[in-house]
Amino acid sequence: MGTYDTDGYASGVSVIGNYAYVADGNEGLQIINISNPSAPILMVTYDTIGYAYDVSVIGNYAYVADGSGGLSIIKVKMTDTDTDNDGISDVYEITLGFDPFDANSKPLDSDADGTPDALDEDDDNDGISDRDEAAALGFNPRNPSDGLADADGDGFSNALEFSLGTNLNSAKDKPVWAPVMMGGIVMFIPGKV
Repeated sequence: MGTYDTDGYASGVSVIGNYAYVADGNEGLQIINISNPSAPILMVTYDTIGYAYDVSVIGNYAYVADGSGGLSIIKVKMTDTDTDNDGISDVYEITLGFDPFDANSKPLDSDADGTPDALDEDDDNDGISDRDEAAALGFNPRNPSDGLADADGDGFSNALEFSLGTNLNSAKDKPVWAPVMMGGIVMFIPGKV
């Protein structure tokens, strides 16, 4: 097996997939690729305000116990890092148990927005959350056309009506065009009475 000598004093570690998130004292948070245990590679360092004692990683965030710096919350979604060029960041792949070095090993991303369905609140990017599409409306959370459709024929999309809280199935309960002053110009935008 291997070792990696960090520049600070490694006092806490959280391992997610092929990455070790190390609380490294005065050096802050170190993220080390451990996919090859005999040859770990430092990927990135985040300097924290205090002395990093411990770390826990949940989703895209590392929560660092940072001594006098209190709790440091660091976004660790390395969107620029997509080692296998499959359109999904390494952090997402690792979090979901996929191999960031194999383009054939990737989670489902129905809308191709770079966020895997398992972590995406709106798989089809139609403006209605998956939970609301499936449970409240009976729509398909992976079909973007149902958000663009107009179920009641009142001229407003399902997604717009849902966001404004009007009834998608009643042409009588629809958004109204409301005047709004913006920069000295009157504009009309859809709103609810």
